[in-house]
Amino acid sequence: SCSDIVAAIKASATMPFISPMVDVDGIPCLDGGCTVKIPYRWAMDNGFEKILVVRTRPIWFRSEPEGKPFMELSKRIYRNYPELAEQLDHQSEQYNTACDELEALQEAGRLLMINPSGSIAISTLEGDMERLGALYLLGRCDALIQLPAIKAYLGL
Repeated sequence: SCSDIVAAIKASATMPFISPMVDVDGIPCLDGGCTVKIPYRWAMDNGFEKILVVRTRPIWFRSEPEGKPFMELSKRIYRNYPELAEQLDHQSEQYNTACDELEALQEAGRLLMINPSGSIAISTLEGDMERLGALYLLGRCDALIQLPAIKAYLGL
């Protein structure tokens, strides 16, 4: 129904620790990125042959492990959702493993991954429009440069 779609959209805009969970079909939800940082596996598991992964960080980027204060906070805030707390506590490890696997899958020709050519330091809650604009321009320029490779991969 339309209300289910609206609820799902609201859930996809949530952030752990900051946003309340959103009820979707009777299930409390947060954004899927809380547990699956780069959701390429879904496409592979469902038989898609051409998979384009658009990353928001340079190919070399890896995430730092969560510290003890973070883990304590996640266990306290999500004490009624221990599996979520566990996922949050290991999200950097999951992300880094995914990055390594994506590089191998790209090398094997199973998917195409595009990454920013550089890094612009912004926060998740960035409000500086100049920084956001710079990030947008970097992404646009990188996409234009990589467009021939994207078209070739997709057979366009």
